[in-house]
Amino acid sequence: MYNLGLGEQKRGNFRQAMKYFDLLLESHPNDKEPGQNIMEVYRNYSHRSALQLSLCYEKIGDLNNALRYARLAKTSYPYHSWCGTCIYLDTREVDKRIAYLLARQHPLTFALVVALCLQTLLP
Repeated sequence: MYNLGLGEQKRGNFRQAMKYFDLLLESHPNDKEPGQNIMEVYRNYSHRSALQLSLCYEKIGDLNNALRYARLAKTSYPYHSWCGTCIYLDTREVDKRIAYLLARQHPLTFALVVALCLQTLLP
């Protein structure tokens, strides 16, 4: 199901891709299914599907749902791994995605925060 969603996404069929990713989330997959190699311990289908849904919604211009699914990837469908570094890196990437979407959703507020931060850093 995940690969079908990726295929549709690569073809630019974002709405069809979203259907596949939604179906995958609704099926409650085994996110701890072993990966194909030693460095991919778990497949993390739910986490990855939520992130792909976020990307698809962004592509069709729905920033509210893009942000919603990015947050779900962090909270409801967290990344699973035995590796602390992998969890840290994934968490950082999801946080960056959320910040990016918030900045796109509220560009003036974001610009004001950046200006205030720069003002406090400058002598």
